[in-house]
This record gives sequence, structure tokens and C-alpha cells, in this order.
Amino acid sequence: MICMVSWAESLRAKTWGVGITIGDINGFSLKKTLSNNRNGDLNLGWYTYEDELNLVISAHYNWVSRGYIKLDQTLLDAYIGLGIKLPGHGEHAELRTPFGVSYGLSSNHKFEVFGALIPGMTLYPSTAMRLSLALGGYFYF
Repeated sequence: MICMVSWAESLRAKTWGVGITIGDINGFSLKKTLSNNRNGDLNLGWYTYEDELNLVISAHYNWVSRGYIKLDQTLLDAYIGLGIKLPGHGEHAELRTPFGVSYGLSSNHKFEVFGALIPGMTLYPSTAMRLSLALGGYFYF
């Protein structure tokens, strides 16, 4: 019951966002604002490998600095996170640290666009580094 009340309060405060991402993972994203300077995201995407459709899941915990970057009169939020990517066929799990910027498109920040540079590292069966780029947007409700 407490979880239901907390979830309902989150919805009234517009702390849930649904969106799309292109680049690193092409797919859908769900974002939960945890506080003024923290959020989490869960991404479900897909890619083709040897004519096979494969699903990818990633999740990140992000720390946000509101209004950290100023371009003319526009303030952009900057964030850094920690996360994991669980890919499909032919790849291995990846530890990730996204570095990104986001911008609320309306006065009440109901819409948001973002871009992120995401360094990652696989540990098994061998250590490998990877650098990805993601662009996307969210609609908050």
C-alpha cells in the first residue's frame, strides 16, 4: 500500500518520463526523478546482428547539476552516472559511466531532450573499452 501511495505521489509530481533514444541503444526509455539532483533510467532497445533481432537492456543511476552549463540565456543540466548494459547475442555485459547534458523544452519541463557520451568497459571474457553516443527525449507525466 505504501508503494502505491508513493508511486501515485510521483505521478502527480511529474517525476516519471517516457522517451526514445537513438545511437547507443535505439529504443524506448523510462526515467524516474528521485530528487532534484538524482534520477535513474531504464532503457530497452534493439539491434540486428547477422540478420537477427537482438534486445538490449541498460540502466543508469545519474547525479544531476541543474543549470550547470550556460549558453547565451539558456541553462543546460549536466549529469554523470553509473550503470550497466546487458546486450543480446555476441556481446558481453558492460559497466558504463554516462556524461550528458539535458534541456527542458517547456516552462514546466514537461519535455526534455538530452545527449550523452558513454564510456563503457567489458570485463569478461576480456577487458575492452567502448565509447558510445546517445541522443533522445522524454515526455514527463
